[in-house]
Parts: sequence; structure tokens; C-alpha cells
Amino acid sequence: MTIIMALLASRRISCIGGGPTAVLVRALSSGTSLNEGIFVVGGNGFVGGAICKKAVEMGVRVASLSRSGRPSRNEDWMDSVDWRVGDALNPQTWEEEFKRGEYTSVVGSIGAFGSDEFMERMNGDCNISAAEVAKRSDSVKRFVFISVHQYNFPSFVLRGYFNGKRRAEKAAMDCFPEAAAILQPGMIYGTRHVPDSSTSIPLNYIGVPLETVLETAAPLAGFPVLGPLLAPPISVDVLAEAVVGAASPNSKVHGIIPVSDIKKLAQISAR
Repeated sequence: MTIIMALLASRRISCIGGGPTAVLVRALSSGTSLNEGIFVVGGNGFVGGAICKKAVEMGVRVASLSRSGRPSRNEDWMDSVDWRVGDALNPQTWEEEFKRGEYTSVVGSIGAFGSDEFMERMNGDCNISAAEVAKRSDSVKRFVFISVHQYNFPSFVLRGYFNGKRRAEKAAMDCFPEAAAILQPGMIYGTRHVPDSSTSIPLNYIGVPLETVLETAAPLAGFPVLGPLLAPPISVDVLAEAVVGAASPNSKVHGIIPVSDIKKLAQISAR
């Protein structure tokens, strides 16, 4: 179910002229107050860091949880983030943070590659733990999870990665049936910083031209085998903007959000 279908199904939202896009605008127009607090689990990673940075730029109070705390590099926006050290799989190291009622939304942004067992733990168990802890908090109203596009690869391809992400999707929806936004981007590009190093990898050189090419192939998206493989890449900054918008405590955006709707959500969040 796409974001538009999810919004149309909500009894709290009505379409006021202009078709489905008007529904999406209305869904966010009542949820753009930036007085909330966002807690990003995995906030010093490639995607999590971009979310923290975008939240700071949009005036949203933000905290990050990771096992290593603040990144080793230094950028001005980092001074505005509350960097917490903790293990997502050990809630005792961070669950107390929610009892003070400072955070209205939690974002699960942990993702990693490796052995199947490792990927199940990182992409699945860590994000499931984040959703379950968030559910136990009285102050947390929304949960946003960064999942992955459904490529429909054979089951043996990156089994732990995709299976872990799908398990976490289910957990998020179980914990927040009407307040979980599941973003499913394809390839994410941007400047990826290597931890504990001054090295950076400019994925833009691959992502930008590939995005342009695959967006022109949009008419093929309906083909059952080829279509899922043609999902265009997305900028990590665009993804982050969509996440901050979806995390707003009054936002009614929920359900599965595919690549095309992530961009729409980001555009509206930026207004």
C-alpha cells in the first residue's frame, strides 16, 4: 500500500480538491510544528547522521544513539545533537531516556551488510528493539523506520539483510499500527564518511546519473519482473527531509512509503 492509499484510507483525512496530492499535503500541514524531539537510533551512521543534520537545520531537537557516540569528524551542526552512547540490543543502556518525556518520535536507521547472521541482527533485531522500547514510552507518538525497496531478488540474495528489514517493518507496524512510517528507498547516495578516518566516499558520482537514467524508465515500473529492479536511487538528504517530516508528532503519514512517495514527502516537508 502506497502512502497515498494509506492516507486515503484514514478517516481523519479528507481530500480537498486537487486529487491525491492534496491529501498528502493535508496530512503534513497539521503536523509541521517543530517543537518535537526526535531520537535517532543509529544516528552516527550514513543515513542516521543525515537525519540528525536535517533535523538540526529544521529546528528540531534531536538525539542520537549509537555504540560509539559522536562521530570522530567535526561539523558545526553536530554541536546541536545530543550524542548518546548505548547498545540498541541492550535497552537498559538507553531506555531511561524516554521516561523524561523529551522525545515524541523515534527513528530506526540502523542498517549494515555482512554475514546473514550479522545482517539479521543489525537490520532486524536492532530496529525491532528500537520499536519495542519506543512503544513502552508514554511520550513517543510515532516511529519511523528506514527499510529498503522491495527488489524481489531470489531469497538467497542478501537473505539476512532483506529478511531483517522485513521483520523490523512488521515489528514497527505491530507497535505503532497507525503511527509507523516505513520508508523503502532503493540505493541511497551522498557523501559517506568512513568511521574514524578522514576518508569520504562521494556516492553522488554514481547515484545522480543513475537516478536520472532510472527515472526515465518509470513507465516500465509496472512490469512484474523488471519493474522492481528499476527503482531510482535517492539522495540521503532528500530521504532525511522526508524522515523528519514523517516523524512530526502530528503527522498522519503511515504505512509503506515507496521511493516515489519519499520524494513527494520530502518536498512537502521542506515547505
